[in-house]
Order: sequence, then C-alpha cells, then structure tokens
Amino acid sequence: MKKLVLASAAAALIASLAACEEPAPGPQQKAAPTKMRNKHHEDLMALPDNLRRVGLIRAIRDTGNRCPRRVEPNPVYQGEYEGMALWTARCDNDEQYAIFIAANEDVQVRNCREMEQLRLPACRELPPAEPNQERPKARPKAGG
Repeated sequence: MKKLVLASAAAALIASLAACEEPAPGPQQKAAPTKMRNKHHEDLMALPDNLRRVGLIRAIRDTGNRCPRRVEPNPVYQGEYEGMALWTARCDNDEQYAIFIAANEDVQVRNCREMEQLRLPACRELPPAEPNQERPKARPKAGG
C-alpha cells in the first residue's frame, strides 16, 4: 500500500510539472535556438590586435591555405553563422579568407572567392594588404 501511495504522489507531481511547461511550438512557431557559449571566440576577442592576427594566420595555415607572412589589415569579426563566429582576414598575398570558429574548437577556413558557390555569407571586403617590406638586416659591429 505504501508503494502505491508513493507512486500516486510521484504521478501527481509529474502531471503538475507538465502542466506548468510552455506548450511545444506549433507549425507557425519556431523554437528559439539555444545559444552556446563560444569560449574560443571570446578568447580571440580578448587578445590585442597583433596576437589576434597571429591566431588567425595560424588557423589559415593549419587548414592548408597560404598566408606567407602576415594578416593585414586587422581581421574583422562579421558576426555569427550557424552558431560559429565568423571572421574575415586578408593575407599579404592578397588572398582573403573567412574563418569559422565553432564552440567545440573546430575551425574551418574558406577562401572568400568561394563563399557564394558554397552558399555561405559573403565576406566583408577588406582593403588590400600592404606590400611586403623587408626589414633591413642588422650590420655586423665593426672591430668585433
């Protein structure tokens, strides 16, 4: 008898909790997407410009793309696309890339020329990269 009373109380509790829930979205309603925290993007945003450029150039290179020396000008955050942070960067070889950063650390890089064909959002146009300027080599000290 004691088990029956506990089972009835549990069933009543479940029924009352179910009555408090909002109704499931109907055909005209869409459920609001759950926004996942993207710590990797947050960390990137917190970096100074020079370190942010280093992080994005590594992402570009690690995915097999060419970015000879540097990313110029500063990369631009374009917002989110399907839950991923979307950055645009231009390398000093004048190639422009879209960098997608997912909350689970996955990174995808696409050449901006391919975005329309892939049905992805267009990259924000960035100014051309400044030409490479070699630093003068240090002269050896005389008499040393």
